Amino acid sequence: NSRTLKAGEDPIWQLQSGMEESTFPWIYPTGEGGELDRKRPISLKLRDYCKLRLMSADKRWQADPIWTFRAMNLIQRDYLCSAVNYHAKKYYKKR
Repeated sequence: NSRTLKAGEDPIWQLQSGMEESTFPWIYPTGEGGELDRKRPISLKLRDYCKLRLMSADKRWQADPIWTFRAMNLIQRDYLCSAVNYHAKKYYKKR
């Protein structure tokens, strides 16, 4: 399962089920437990999920700089989208 893009392909900007587990098989050797794991009994916001992973007694997530960078990127992108949506709704509501 390659994560490189061929010319003309569109990148994936949304989270997809199983993407994290496929991208980091050394962190998820069973292929389960990623950010969108459907077996999780409660739903977690992305920010809360990343915080729990980084504060876990299991240091796999903290020790992987690529996972940490990806988590920060996803959190910042989520925050930016929320901020843009908020300001767009506020702006167009006045009109």
